[in-house]
Amino acid sequence: MNMKKNFKCQLCESSKFVTIQKLIRNAHFGNYINFDVDICKKCSLIQLNNFMSPEKTKNYYKYEYLKETYKYKVRPEDFINDQKFRGKEVYKFLNRNKKIFNKNISDIDLVDVGCDTGGSLDHFLKRTRSAEGVDPILESVKLAKELGYKVKHGFIENLDYEDNSKDLVILLGTIEHAYDLNKALKECRRILRPNGLIFIRWRSNNLWGSPIEYFNSNHYRYFNDYSIKYMANKHKLDLILSSKEEIENKPGAEYFILRKSKIFKPKF
Repeated sequence: MNMKKNFKCQLCESSKFVTIQKLIRNAHFGNYINFDVDICKKCSLIQLNNFMSPEKTKNYYKYEYLKETYKYKVRPEDFINDQKFRGKEVYKFLNRNKKIFNKNISDIDLVDVGCDTGGSLDHFLKRTRSAEGVDPILESVKLAKELGYKVKHGFIENLDYEDNSKDLVILLGTIEHAYDLNKALKECRRILRPNGLIFIRWRSNNLWGSPIEYFNSNHYRYFNDYSIKYMANKHKLDLILSSKEEIENKPGAEYFILRKSKIFKPKF
């Protein structure tokens, strides 16, 4: 299944790597397959090696993700309420650190990419100029619209927004799922205004629980401090804040904020 001859790091394109695990969870809990987890020797990104093609990945998230991973078709009410809680906590964190914005939070336009049913937007709606979302799961987008949230179907690699049109892009556990990491970062940077921010929750490589459950087919990459800095530098973004605070009461999650500065100075 793995194609080692064609392996290249998703971030830096190096072909030098070390395999750290050979068994992962496939979609839902309790289902395992033999598949290599590799760490790049140049940028230290941990990644699955070409698990699915971009087309298969898009179809998987559009039609299969909910039933394959969670065993249901439509998100239940408690999931939506949890989204609202987590969105509120993210807003509170950003408000505590509002000096990072070059304007009042009430004046920003934001998009949550990978917002699912849009509950995370709830607390932002009356506290920002505009708050909308994008998600690849068709059923989730349908439910989001029924709930009254402005959410469109799409993928992070091809965002349907004009250049320089947003002040904040929120990615809560989204870049782990992107089928093309570099395209994803380029798109986020493209739609940001100068001094705009990307707020990212990442699945750190500090393991909790079984590593066979932790490394799984739904998460194509795992970050650490060095790979994040490498990614930011490659895409001409300044890393201005990082936090290990469990903002959403989510174990193993860490956060960082990137800025599209008017004048970028390379760090490497």
